[in-house]
Amino acid sequence: MHSGGTETRYFTFRCRYPECNEIIPSASFISRFTFSAGNLYLKRQDIEKGYDLITIDVTCPFCSSLNHFQILEHVKELTREDYEKESSALKTRLALRHEINELMTEDHQI
Repeated sequence: MHSGGTETRYFTFRCRYPECNEIIPSASFISRFTFSAGNLYLKRQDIEKGYDLITIDVTCPFCSSLNHFQILEHVKELTREDYEKESSALKTRLALRHEINELMTEDHQI
């Protein structure tokens, strides 16, 4: 999606913490000005090369660990629609996990 020189791309990453290792959907925003250094007219391929090296921080919703990824480390790139579906599925899994934890906690208190 292009808007005012900003592009949003969607990826999935794998949490780096071995105890977790969950797949995390993530939206990444890039401005063409990120790579400009005074040159606002970079070629698209130069932006793509630089974009792959951008480091982003992604907090895992499962283990709450902060992951540092470079874009090139993504598991797969998603369309916006797929990102929204994966985000919705993730919220459902987290809610289910929370309910299970609540039930287990109640059972241990009895």
